[in-house]
Amino acid sequence: MSAVNLTGPVTFELPTGNYPAGIELSLISGLNATNNITFVGLGERENVVLETNDIGRFIKFKDVSHINFENLQIGKDNTEGETVNFLGTNEAINFRNCNFNSDEYTDLFYYGGTDQSGIEYFDGTWNNSEVINSVFKGGNAITFKGTLQVQHNHFINQEPNCYECADQSGVVIGGGVVFVGNTISIAATDFDRGGNALVVSDENYSGKVIVAQNQISTSYGSAVYVQGIDSLLFYNNFLSSSNLQYDPVLYVSETAYLDALFNTVEAVSSDNTIGSVYISNYSEPARVSFINNLIVNNYDGSALEIDL
Repeated sequence: MSAVNLTGPVTFELPTGNYPAGIELSLISGLNATNNITFVGLGERENVVLETNDIGRFIKFKDVSHINFENLQIGKDNTEGETVNFLGTNEAINFRNCNFNSDEYTDLFYYGGTDQSGIEYFDGTWNNSEVINSVFKGGNAITFKGTLQVQHNHFINQEPNCYECADQSGVVIGGGVVFVGNTISIAATDFDRGGNALVVSDENYSGKVIVAQNQISTSYGSAVYVQGIDSLLFYNNFLSSSNLQYDPVLYVSETAYLDALFNTVEAVSSDNTIGSVYISNYSEPARVSFINNLIVNNYDGSALEIDL
């Protein structure tokens, strides 16, 4: 759907079945909170499947807003490539009660796994959107890279569903991304389905990353895992992690310029001694600033460990 002028709300009701054509939405005028577009599955969500013969990218967005997807599955099982792709300026793009399927045997982690992410977004904006009660199978859930602003979104009750990729992460952001005022909640049911809530890591993109005023929680793994970023401003975030096995709530490594200010880091419970915050830089960092942060440590591990 492209170059369309919308004058009222539009709902596409999708009965049980497979839809092989994929969906591309771009340059649609007249979209707003009232005049929106909704795709809703009428059966069990795993039985209403959006698929394509292309490698991944079952849904493509460019410069649109107020689009809703509800109660359906995006991608077939074990599909190569990301399932949703964004370009340009997009706002209020909502996924509720959806499955995102890619290759469940892909073991991807630190550097984003862009070829296997459920949602991938380069260069632009994605604001005021929701990804709620959705299940991600294979790779990482959502990857943001490039000169991109991600603000005031809700990534709630994301459930990783991949025993073969225990390091599957909820949201991955790379160099140049501004990540402000978002909520991330990972609902892992056991350690094998854990991974981290937010990963800040990129081997290909340079540029300062800003992570500010976010609420980030996870059941297993680190709330925030940082590795391989040139410069990070980490400001006024609330982090919480429970049932820790091997990872601290906040982990930072190989980041040349780190400014961590006015954050709250809470370890709810754990049976290990890793610590709530662990900062380790083996790449001779130019500066690490850790100022006015509150660490709540509800177990025997160290609250803060810095190894430079």
